[in-house]
Amino acid sequence: MNLFIFHGLILFGFSMMIMPETFAFEQTWSQSQSQSMLLMEPEIQTKKCRYFRDKTMLTCNCQSLNLAKIPSNLDRNIEVLDFSFNRLVTINKDTFSRFTSLKYLDLHDNFLKKIEDSAFDPLQDLMVLDLSNTLSEKLPKGLFNLPRLEKLYIEENELTEAIFKSEVTSPLTIIQASKNSIKKFPNFGPLPTLIYFNISENHIEKININDIASYCKLKTLDLSKNPISFDDNTCDCQYFNSWIKHHNITVRPNFQCSTKLHCMEKFTNETLSLYQECEEIIKEKIKSEKAKSTWILVLSCVSGSLLCIFFILYCIHRRNKKRHRKLKKAQQLATTNANTELLNGNQEQT
Repeated sequence: MNLFIFHGLILFGFSMMIMPETFAFEQTWSQSQSQSMLLMEPEIQTKKCRYFRDKTMLTCNCQSLNLAKIPSNLDRNIEVLDFSFNRLVTINKDTFSRFTSLKYLDLHDNFLKKIEDSAFDPLQDLMVLDLSNTLSEKLPKGLFNLPRLEKLYIEENELTEAIFKSEVTSPLTIIQASKNSIKKFPNFGPLPTLIYFNISENHIEKININDIASYCKLKTLDLSKNPISFDDNTCDCQYFNSWIKHHNITVRPNFQCSTKLHCMEKFTNETLSLYQECEEIIKEKIKSEKAKSTWILVLSCVSGSLLCIFFILYCIHRRNKKRHRKLKKAQQLATTNANTELLNGNQEQT
């Protein structure tokens, strides 16, 4: 019995000696496993932007990668960047400074709370910009002066009419500005390139001909779901409908005018002046393009003439060089023949 107790005490002591080591090993293994999981987790979560060619343009797709900033290692020659459905909050003046070849930029469904005024200035070739559903409250001043910007999507934001107070020089053809907080119809000044303007689901209450007279190429205007009303004691509604009919503009919704007034189809000098100012810009642009084309044609003709003269001179030079080579070869042959005859004569005399 004592022997049994003695062996039991020995086993108990031995187990007490190895338990701390076993516990320490298990703790170390657990920590190493957790650390390896922490190290592996980012690798599992890491997603890279994809590159491909779309109609010969180098395209970068960073959609839905949960990114908070534009990666600094993107190819600087990309022409299309899809950065939608991410967590971009701020766009600084240097954010796009490397990507001067960008033509299409999609940033919709981000959380843009700050865009510096010169943030888009480096993008002088940008043609399409999508800032829809980004919670934006204002836009940078330089945005409307990009020289090639044609399509702007800014719907579903918190923008007001204050963003449109800047002078617009960009050749915008499409503006999508629905579902914002705009209370007054935007006054861009003359905008001869605008064809489609969607400003539906805002808070605009009034509109008249002068608001749209500066858009002399406008074809579609969407004003639906705005609380717009016309004064029944004036002819504003009739004049508005007459204008859009005369200029083939599709407007949504169709405004039903009061029939108690008999209004003549008459437009004020101010309205006509606004429209003519817009048309004059188009005419000047056409003149400028014609002058540019003329200069290009003249320079092409001059360059072609110079090329022809150069080619003729080159041919003359080649012919003279060839003639000179033949003459020299004939002289060398004659000299050789003379030397041969002289040598033969000397041998006969000897």
